[in-house]
Amino acid sequence: MNIKKLVICLVSCLLLVGCTHEKEAVQQVVESYYEIVSTGDMEKANTMYASSAIGLDEDFQKQMEAIFQKDSQAFVKKVISSMYQEVDIESIQIQGKKASVQVKVTGILPDSLDSIDEAAMEQIEDLVDAYLAEHEGRMTVLMMKDPQLATEKMMDDLSEDVFEIYNHLIDGLDVSTSNLTVQLEKVEDEWKIVESN
Repeated sequence: MNIKKLVICLVSCLLLVGCTHEKEAVQQVVESYYEIVSTGDMEKANTMYASSAIGLDEDFQKQMEAIFQKDSQAFVKKVISSMYQEVDIESIQIQGKKASVQVKVTGILPDSLDSIDEAAMEQIEDLVDAYLAEHEGRMTVLMMKDPQLATEKMMDDLSEDVFEIYNHLIDGLDVSTSNLTVQLEKVEDEWKIVESN
């Protein structure tokens, strides 16, 4: 009878240790994910997703880089780090090879970024007008020769000022707290994110 109790106790301890290890592994994946996301490294963050999942949309970063050769990476990092100023794991639930993590995120809401576009566009239009007035002769000649090159030159020259406008507006956005759920799946003995919303 004592041996039976000892075996049950040992099995229970092993299960408890195993569950604790799995929770720690899941927590590590989620914490690492948000640390990487907050740096703006979308490519690296996407490596944390299971191959069946759709990772972060890199279109925003690619669009910014296509328009502005300089300063776009710093801006993307600023936006993303503003969205994830503080991340706290609230709970972890594991069932077999699936895990669900409740996360509390404090930062600016992605939807609030839309509100700055109108204010930014007014300031950027004034900036472009001043640039064209100052460089009228040179830009006219360049536009006649190669309109694409002229546009790229102007955007490159103005990128620092444009991002300064956006950075100032982002700094003025309200910070709020929201709750997210991160779904993970164990793939080949490694926890991978399958969904984050």
